[in-house]
Amino acid sequence: MKKRNTAIRALSVFLAYAMVYTSVPAAGQEMFGSGVNRETEENTSDLKEFQSSQADEFGTDTGSDAELFGSDDAKQEFQDGENSEEGTDGIRYIKGRPLTEEERKEELEPFKNLKPLDPGIEVESDLTSVYAAYGNREAAFPSSYDARKEGLVTPVKNQNPFGTCWAFGMAAIMETSLLAQNKGTYDLSEEHLSYFFSNRQNDPLGNTPDDKNYVLGNYHVIGGNDHLAAIYLSTWSGMTTEADVPFPTDSSHQNDLTVQIPESKAYNSAAYLKNASVSKYSEERMKEMLLNDHAVSIMLYMKESYVNPDTAAYCYPVGKSNSTVINHIVTVVGWDDTYSKDNFLPVSNVTSDGAWIIKNSWGEKKGDGGYYYLSYQDPNISKLVSAEAVAASDQKYRNNYFYDGSSALSVIPIQAGQSVAAVYETTAGKGKAEVLGEVNLVTNSDNACYKIQIYTDLTDPYDPESGTAAYAAPYEFEQPIAGVQTISVPEVVLKQGSRYSVVITNSGIEKISFGVEAKSSYGNWFTCTAGIETGQTFYKGASETARWTDGKTKNWTARIKAHTRTLNQSWVPDTPVFQVKAYNSGYNLISWEKVSGATGYYVYRKPAAGGKWSQIADVGTSELKYKDSKVTANASYRYTVKAYYEASGKRYSGKYKTGDVIKAAPAVQKVTSVKSEKNGIRIRWKPQKKCDGYYIYRKKKGGSYQLIKKISNGNSSSYLDKKAQKGVSYYYAVKAYVKEPYGNTYSKYKSSSAVKRK
Repeated sequence: MKKRNTAIRALSVFLAYAMVYTSVPAAGQEMFGSGVNRETEENTSDLKEFQSSQADEFGTDTGSDAELFGSDDAKQEFQDGENSEEGTDGIRYIKGRPLTEEERKEELEPFKNLKPLDPGIEVESDLTSVYAAYGNREAAFPSSYDARKEGLVTPVKNQNPFGTCWAFGMAAIMETSLLAQNKGTYDLSEEHLSYFFSNRQNDPLGNTPDDKNYVLGNYHVIGGNDHLAAIYLSTWSGMTTEADVPFPTDSSHQNDLTVQIPESKAYNSAAYLKNASVSKYSEERMKEMLLNDHAVSIMLYMKESYVNPDTAAYCYPVGKSNSTVINHIVTVVGWDDTYSKDNFLPVSNVTSDGAWIIKNSWGEKKGDGGYYYLSYQDPNISKLVSAEAVAASDQKYRNNYFYDGSSALSVIPIQAGQSVAAVYETTAGKGKAEVLGEVNLVTNSDNACYKIQIYTDLTDPYDPESGTAAYAAPYEFEQPIAGVQTISVPEVVLKQGSRYSVVITNSGIEKISFGVEAKSSYGNWFTCTAGIETGQTFYKGASETARWTDGKTKNWTARIKAHTRTLNQSWVPDTPVFQVKAYNSGYNLISWEKVSGATGYYVYRKPAAGGKWSQIADVGTSELKYKDSKVTANASYRYTVKAYYEASGKRYSGKYKTGDVIKAAPAVQKVTSVKSEKNGIRIRWKPQKKCDGYYIYRKKKGGSYQLIKKISNGNSSSYLDKKAQKGVSYYYAVKAYVKEPYGNTYSKYKSSSAVKRK
C-alpha cells in the first residue's frame, strides 16, 4: 500500500463519461456533425448525446466523504495470506485451503457497496480484423501470459476509501508501459489525475481558457471511465508522481483532506499519454492488446454473489442478461487458458476453462495478493483501454497545441475523401523557431486511414490550405484500433508569429468517427463547456469544389493536436539561390528563387575590390528580381540576397552567400571615324576603360552586320579592314565587351557613315 500525505479538496468535480455521436448523413450528401441540439436545415446531422447514470462507483452520497468499505473492522490492516495452491481437482485456493467464515466475510466486504454505472455507447471496433491478423486462436496466442513474470507490473495499490478506481486503472496501464520501455518503476498520482480532471486549468499556451468540466459533488466518490481519462490525458495534464501529489489518506486509509493542490501543478506531468487503444471486448482482441501493451484497463460488473472468495475467481452469470452493466474498473495483466472453470461459483454458469489475471485496487490483502481471476465468459467485460506512455523527460516535442480542453467525447462522421483541419499561431517559442514533429488525433472507429498535410505561413487564417504545403505528397498513416493516437510526421519548421494548419483527410473507403469537442450537459450533475471560437478548426467535403467551413458553425472543435519543439534560435529563412546578369540597357538584373516562409528579400551590393555592403533594395514576395540601374559602365560589383520574415513587428533575416564578380555592361560604343587607306578601310573608336575587348562588324547597304574581327585588348582604338572590296561602300559598327562568369556582355553600338574603298 502507498503511504499517502493529505490534501484538502474544495467542492470538486468528478470524472463523468459522456459520449456524443453524430448521425450519418443522408446518401449523396457530404455531411459533418452539428452541435448538441438537432438542426433542421439541409445538410445538417446532429450529435447524439450519451448520458451516464448519476450513480457513483460505490453507491455513496456524492456530497459527503462517506466510508466506502463498510465497517471499521474491514479497514484494519489485513493479515498476511498464504500462497495460493492448486488442488488435484484444478481448484486454486488463494491461501492453499478454503477460507474461514471470518476470512470470507472480510474478502467480500469491498463488493457490497459497488453500484451500477452506465458504460456508455460502444466503440466501433472491427473485431474481425483480429481474426484476420491472428487466424486460429490456439495457434496465434500462447496458452498463458503474465506481465508480472516479465517485471512489467507495479505493486497493487489501495483506493480505499474513495471511488477512483478509474484513476488507478489508468495509472496502472501507464506505469506498465513505462516499465516495458525500461524507464524504471513509476508511482503515478491517481489524485493528480482525478483532481485536475475535475478542476481543469487553461493549457500552457493559453488556447483553452473556457474549456471546463463541471460537476456537482465530490470527485473522490464519483466513478469514472478510462476512455474519457485518455481523452483528458492527451492534453498532458494529470499524471505527476505520487510524491508530488499524494493520495489524500493517512496510513490507515482514512480521509485526510488538509493540503490544497496548487493550480500551478496542473501540468506537472511525470509521464505523458502517447497512445491509447480503446476497444470492444473479445478474447482475441484482449490478448492482442495485452501482447502489445502488457496491461489493459477494463470495465466490468462485480457483485459479491458471483465471486468465489476461496479462489478469487469471478464471473457474472453467463447468459443471465443481454445488456452490459458495470460498476468497477480493473487492470488485466495476463491470461491463463488452463485456469479451471471449477474455480468459479456454480451460479456463474462458466462452461469452459480460461481466465484473465486482473490487478485490482483494493490493496494486496484482498484477493490473491491483490489479484483476481476473471472468466473469459464474463458477459459484462467492456471498454478495453491500453496505453503507451512516454516519460516527460523523453518527450522530444514539448509544446502541445490544442483547442479541445474539455473531455466529454463527441464524434462526427468523416466520409472517404472528406477533411478536417486545425489552424494554430506559432507562439510557444517566444521569438524562437519551432519544429512540428507529431500530430495527435482521436477516433472512435478501427482501421482509420489518414492523409496528413501541414501548411505553413497561411495567408488566410480561415483557409487551412492557403499556405505552403510542407510535404510533396501527404503523409499517410493507418490507425488500427480506435482511441487516442500520436503520429510522428516528417519535421516542419515553423516561424514565430506565423499561422500553420494540420489537415487530416480520410484516405480510406470507410467512414471515420472522428473525435470532436462539443458542449454537453447531463442533468444536474455534469456539464462539459467547450469554449469554441471561430478560426480554430474546419471541415471540408470530398468534391473538388468543396470549401472549408468553420467548425464553430456546428458548435464543435476537432480533436487535432500538434506537438512542436522549440529551437535554440529564431527561425530564419533559407539562403536564397540567386544570379546576376548585366544588361546593356544600363542595369544589372538580380533574380532569385522563392524561399519558403519568407515575407521579403533584402538586396545588397558592394564594389568587387572591397568596401562595405550597401542595401540597395527591400523587395516583397510578389517579385523575385530587382534591376540595379545605379551602376557605372564596366565597373565590377558583387551582390547578395537575404530572405527575411516579419512577425510581431520584427524582421528575422537568414544567411547570405556572396555572388561572383559582375561587370556592368559597357557604354554605347561609337565609331569616331572610317577612312579608306591604301591597304583597306581604317575604323577608329574611343576605347572604354576597364573594357576587355571589342567586336568589329561590317555590312553593305541594305544588308546585315557580320562579325569580321574580335579584338581581345580593351585598350585598342582602331582596326584596318583589309578584306574590304574596292569600289564597294560599307557601314561599320564596334561593340565593346566585358567578361562575365556566364560569358560576355556587349555594349550597344552606333553605326558609322558609309565609306567606299578606293
